[in-house]
Amino acid sequence: MSQRSVPRDLLIAVTAGVLGAFLFASIFLGGAVGTFSIYFSSLPIIAVGMSLGCVASVVSVFSGVAVFSIIGAGSSSALLYVIADIVPAMIIVYLGILSRTEKTKKWTHKLTSSNRENRQWYPVGSILCWLSLASALLLMMVAYLFHTNTFNIGIDAFAGKTGIETFLHDVVKNMLNVAMLGNLDFKKEILENVVPVLPALLATCWIIKGVVAGVAAQWVLNHFKMALRPMPDYNELNITAWSYLALLTAIAVGFLMHGDIGFTGKNVAFVLALPLMFKGVAYMHKLAGQAKFPKFCLMVFYILFFIKMDLMTVVIIGLGLFEGAAKLYQKKMVSNG
Repeated sequence: MSQRSVPRDLLIAVTAGVLGAFLFASIFLGGAVGTFSIYFSSLPIIAVGMSLGCVASVVSVFSGVAVFSIIGAGSSSALLYVIADIVPAMIIVYLGILSRTEKTKKWTHKLTSSNRENRQWYPVGSILCWLSLASALLLMMVAYLFHTNTFNIGIDAFAGKTGIETFLHDVVKNMLNVAMLGNLDFKKEILENVVPVLPALLATCWIIKGVVAGVAAQWVLNHFKMALRPMPDYNELNITAWSYLALLTAIAVGFLMHGDIGFTGKNVAFVLALPLMFKGVAYMHKLAGQAKFPKFCLMVFYILFFIKMDLMTVVIIGLGLFEGAAKLYQKKMVSNG
C-alpha cells in the first residue's frame, strides 16, 4: 500500500475481505446461486493483492475471517473458510506478484514505477503446481487425521479397521439411498467410479476454484489498468521439474501400497496430475489455433471431452506430459550448449 493513499487502500482491503466472506457464506443458501458465488468468493482478496500488494491482501484476510466468524457462528466455520478460500487466495497473491530482472535473478515483491516494465513475472504454470502441491498436502493431512481417528467421532473406519475408502463407500451409499434414487445402475456407477477418487475430486475443486478466481481477478484488474503484473499467456504453462517427481512418487505409492496409504496415494497422484491436464488443454488450444477452423476444432475437442471424460482426461494428461517433457529436454539441451 502506498503511503499517500493508505486510508483509501485500507478501506478497499477491508471492504474486499467483507465482500469475500459474504460470497463464501452464500454456500449456506445452496442451489445455483451458492455454487456460482463460492467460485468467486476469493476474487476480492486476490484482486486486492494483485493490485495493492501482499500487505493489503493480509488486511483483507483478517477482515474476512472476522466477518465470517460472526456469520458462520464459530471458529470451526472460520477454519473451513480459511482452508477453502484464504489458503489458495494467498498462494496465488504471494506468487502472482513475484518478479525479477535478468540482472538480479532473485524473485521479489519490490516494485517501483521505474522498474516495472522489463521484468520477468513468476510463471503461471509454477503457481498452478504449488496450488496442486498444497491441495495434495491438505488431502494427505486429512487422510492421516481420519486414519488415526484424530477427530474421535466413534467410527471404526477412522481407526483404520475398515479403511477410508470403505467408509466413503458407505457414506455415499447411504446418501444415495436417502435421496431415493431408483436407478440401481446409476448408484453402482457412482459407487464404483466416483468413490475411489472422491477425495481427489474435492481437492481438484479446491484448485479449480482458486484458478477461476485468480484468472477472473487478473482479467478485471487488467481491464481497469490496476494490475501489478501484465496479463499472462495462459497457453504457455511451464510445469516445474519437481512436480513430475512428486507425481511419479504418488503414483508409485498408490500402486505399490495397500489400504489407506495406497488409496491416498492414488488420489494424491490424481491431484498432482492436474497441472498436466491444464497444460494438455493449453496445448490443444495452441494446436487448434494453427488449424484452418480453430473454433470448430475446439468445439469438437470439448464435445469429445464431455462424452468420454475418463478417456479424454488420460489423453489430455498424456499430451501435457509429452509437451512438458519435450520442453524440459529442450531446455536442458540449450543449457548444455
